[in-house]
Amino acid sequence: ACARLLAADGYAVTCRDVFPGAVLPAEAALNRTALLQMGFELDISPDHDFGSPVPDLIVDGIFGTGLRFGRPLPREVRIISEKIARARSAGAKVVAIDIPSGVDSDTGQVCPGTIAADHTITFVKAKTGICAAPGRFFAGRIHTAGIGITAEIADRAIECSAETERFLIDGAIVAKHKIPRPQDSHKGMFGKTL
Repeated sequence: ACARLLAADGYAVTCRDVFPGAVLPAEAALNRTALLQMGFELDISPDHDFGSPVPDLIVDGIFGTGLRFGRPLPREVRIISEKIARARSAGAKVVAIDIPSGVDSDTGQVCPGTIAADHTITFVKAKTGICAAPGRFFAGRIHTAGIGITAEIADRAIECSAETERFLIDGAIVAKHKIPRPQDSHKGMFGKTL
């Protein structure tokens, strides 16, 4: 879907089929068909990818939130990850869709060969895996995008699930508790803690 939308906006796009012949979920299959109908050919060989010239942007959409730590990443993904790391070192920016491939969305654990992103665009709410270490270090700057699900609906779904309640402490929460400090203050004026 991302490749199709970028191409429709006039960007030069190359799209790879990492797992040719895999049975796709219905929505993914529809987007794949739409991309092919636009005249795209899905190359299955990453041998020449990310070389010269180095791409401006690489979008990682290999795995989503369903990947669980404990099973190794497939060889194809580890090869692509190495090539992406080299391209990133040469100046390419990497954007992960929802979560970098190789990060467990529930725990933040990472598989060897996890793709490191400069930006992660996550949906509805940030996943635990991109807020907790070590997954946090692979996510880069995190952006939360709405997909038509209101915060109330998301909160209600979480309340109805068996999930334990989790909180993300951010700048807005900390700002509520900020103590104004005079310019001539010092650390000894604000209490002590052990």
